[in-house]
Formats: sequence, C-alpha cells, structure tokens
Amino acid sequence: MELRIALTRSAQRFVTREGLSVRDTPVTMALQYTTAPIALAAALPPGGWESAATTDHRARLEQRADVVLRPPVTGLSMTTGRHDGNQPDTLPNLLRSARRTSTPGTRR
Repeated sequence: MELRIALTRSAQRFVTREGLSVRDTPVTMALQYTTAPIALAAALPPGGWESAATTDHRARLEQRADVVLRPPVTGLSMTTGRHDGNQPDTLPNLLRSARRTSTPGTRR
C-alpha cells in the first residue's frame, strides 16, 4: 500500500509555516522527515489565495517535488448562505493530488 499524506483545512498559518519550513510542532516535524507525498488543501478566506503572503508561500511550496497545495474551491458560505464561499478541496481530490506528486523519497 502506498503511503500518502493529505491535510485538509490547511489554514493560512499552517500554509505559512509549511512554506517557511517552520518545524516547531509534531505535525510539521513529521512532514519534514516523511518520504511520502504530501497534499495540502488550503482553507483560506476570500482573497486569501491571491494575497501577497500566500503567493509567496505557494511559490516556495511549488519548489518542493513531493508537496502539492490545492487552492480553495467554491462552496457554501457560512457567512452569506450563498454558494460563493471558499472551502478546502475534497479529500478524494486531495488524495489524487498526493498520488501525482513526485516519487516518494524526494527530499525537500
């Protein structure tokens, strides 16, 4: 069985810490030392994906062969009640993304 890591609902702080390679929690340390492909589903507020900070961290994460960051998808807004909110991508899509990253074992 192929090991893949999928983290859904990755908030701005988590994306930032992963982009900067901050390793100060058990989860961030595990991500540093695993050889498994990693897929993160961003859970950001409206405009968060396009913000200057997220754009910078996305560029850093794109340089890692074994990490993929999925953008938010349009979904039900808890604020407006309309279908215009940002939601993290679905787990099946996230797992497929992890499968498409490079060969496990590629170091960051």
